[in-house]
Amino acid sequence: MGKYVGLSPLPPVFVTQYAPVAVVEEEKCIGCERCPQMCFFDAIIMRNQVAVIITDNCTGCGLCFEACPVDCIRWIPDHEVPGGVPPKEEIPRVDLGD
Repeated sequence: MGKYVGLSPLPPVFVTQYAPVAVVEEEKCIGCERCPQMCFFDAIIMRNQVAVIITDNCTGCGLCFEACPVDCIRWIPDHEVPGGVPPKEEIPRVDLGD
């Protein structure tokens, strides 16, 4: 079970138009170094005891989000990142049944 009981473990609703990218709220980061260890994509480094996201490597998988003990990592649409990409076409939802 995720750390937010009752909330969907899926990425935010904007993913139908924009890919999610992690962002660190630097003032909240305690420098525990859990998130770089969780990232399979080498998208997080520590700089001056603060986690820094390498947005070009971030896939928005959410592992860092779950690893953070102080909730300083959140998702934003990739177009909000400086140099972000324009919106992609609407992705149709697929019903996978029960």
